[in-house]
Amino acid sequence: VALAEEEQQDFDTGLERVQQILAGYRIPTIELEGFEADDVIATLALQGAAREFEVCVVSGDKDLLQLVRPRIWILNPWHGPPGRTVEKRYGEENAHERLGVPADRVVDYLALVGDTADNVPGVKGIGAKGALALVEQYGTVEEMIAHVEEIEPTRTRNALAKQIDAAVLSKQLVTLQYDLDVTLDPKSLTLDPPDWAALRDLFVE
Repeated sequence: VALAEEEQQDFDTGLERVQQILAGYRIPTIELEGFEADDVIATLALQGAAREFEVCVVSGDKDLLQLVRPRIWILNPWHGPPGRTVEKRYGEENAHERLGVPADRVVDYLALVGDTADNVPGVKGIGAKGALALVEQYGTVEEMIAHVEEIEPTRTRNALAKQIDAAVLSKQLVTLQYDLDVTLDPKSLTLDPPDWAALRDLFVE
């Protein structure tokens, strides 16, 4: 318990430092208590696209690929092996290159394979290859479940049949929310000159 408390304190201190640095550089931030950043990003991205902005979401998170659509891009700044990473931009024409599925099937693919980074269990016994085959044949997790008795091979069928609840839960966990109570205000997102004095004191400390 003591270790958990210490780790939480370290996390809180780190988060506070990040907030202080962003404030010093006068980089606007948006947060909504009780909701994950991904859901806030999703809500604002769709609002931006609806207003005909070209929206670029910078992230290496796989689940954010579901946002790709007209006027919304994902920029992965860490594409490639360690030490040789490059930026890669994903739009409608190449979103499938990251996971092997189009943007509108990302949640169904991740519901099967899971995502350890986000504590998404997935369906044990179904790996990337099996998930790709299922998505290609049935599309959605709901269709897979509706036709579970027809799925081949047997091993994959049995895995899904025994873990339907896990598949449904996993899809819920990876599906972003787009309707949070937050409004895109472009004027509030303009950059002001950094507060160099405050930043100097912070970095010296």
